[in-house]
Amino acid sequence: GPRGAETTYFCARGKVAAVAASGLPQVVGALLRYIADCVGVTAAAGMLGLKDPPEVLMMGGALKMVFLPEAEVGRRPSVGAAGVVLMSEAVLPWKEEIDAQVAARLDVARVLARFAFGRLVRPKTFDDVWLVNGLAGYVAVQALSSLMGGNWMKMHIMDAMEKLFKSPCYGGVLQSTDWVTKNDPAQLETSSALTRSMLLVYMIEQRVGGDTLRRVHNDLVLKAVEKVVSPPYGAGEVERTDALSCTPFLKKIREFCNIDIRQFVGQFLSTPALPSFTCAYTYKKHELEIIVIQTLAGNTSLESAKYSSDAFFWGPMTIRVMEFEGAHDHQIELKGEAYTTKLPCHSKKAKHRALVAQSGQADSERKSMTASSSPVLWVKFDPNMDWVKKLTLVQPQTAWTTMLKNERNVFFQFD
Repeated sequence: GPRGAETTYFCARGKVAAVAASGLPQVVGALLRYIADCVGVTAAAGMLGLKDPPEVLMMGGALKMVFLPEAEVGRRPSVGAAGVVLMSEAVLPWKEEIDAQVAARLDVARVLARFAFGRLVRPKTFDDVWLVNGLAGYVAVQALSSLMGGNWMKMHIMDAMEKLFKSPCYGGVLQSTDWVTKNDPAQLETSSALTRSMLLVYMIEQRVGGDTLRRVHNDLVLKAVEKVVSPPYGAGEVERTDALSCTPFLKKIREFCNIDIRQFVGQFLSTPALPSFTCAYTYKKHELEIIVIQTLAGNTSLESAKYSSDAFFWGPMTIRVMEFEGAHDHQIELKGEAYTTKLPCHSKKAKHRALVAQSGQADSERKSMTASSSPVLWVKFDPNMDWVKKLTLVQPQTAWTTMLKNERNVFFQFD
């Protein structure tokens, strides 16, 4: 809203995205400042010692824009007392319009990112096509996120995971020269293959950090630019002479941050499979017993055979345990079809019962929480979305209810 006067928007729950997409939050401030100049409020503000003209228009109060169904307010906006403006929901864009606008912007960002990468680097072999596509795709998502916000990016990653699991071949095999040359290289450019490539780069960044990935970007581009501007090429002449290869790329990451992710990345390159986790826990003797069962989705070559231990995905996963005394993150190292471990609880039972008694919960809920004798409120596996996966969590109904009521992270509430 305008500086010096807070603008609050009120609407039905399903219309929040429409209000944001309408552009009104960005427009209202500029409109008020222009109107203030036209009607002479700017000069009056200077005489009164106010920093911002809209303060005069709002009389020092807050502007409240309320969106109501057209049947209740009509099409024309009206002004009420205390700075309330009533607007019809008809002025807001439909969900389909919003999705189309975002999709169009993302397409433009992808084209620009692939254009930039294509002018400077090229894949060394077919095995490296996924890397160029993945980097370009992820940079495009980050670029649009700078305009749409961090929550949009998380939602986009969640949607991309869901679409990948619904695709016929889960993105296919991204790195297999024999498979590509004997079949169709165009398979590396399908929508699902591009999505899988982008998500793989996303997982790399989650493990090594955005700064490290950006340093690797910069190092690669710097070498490419040096070749472009060096003789025999003149200004404006570009030849893609810097071949980008997966192995040197991952080695460069290890050089910058001392994290070796070659084997982890190789799992997602050599097979079309994706991990599907079923997670559960029980509280016993002031410890949490954790179990994670893994199945493979999309690996048709293994559907009729017994899985070997090497076929399953492995790597670190974070578990966030919310207790009465606060949240605690634990990291486990997944390996094989079934993984079990025990995690310590930091909250004491006696303190837990006292806190339950003072919590103000309803009698029935308080009795249930006290009877459980568990200081664990809820558990979240992979809270930072570090994995491209399906995840099913089994936990008590009271844990789901408590999470829904108290967790402020909206993405946790999707569970």
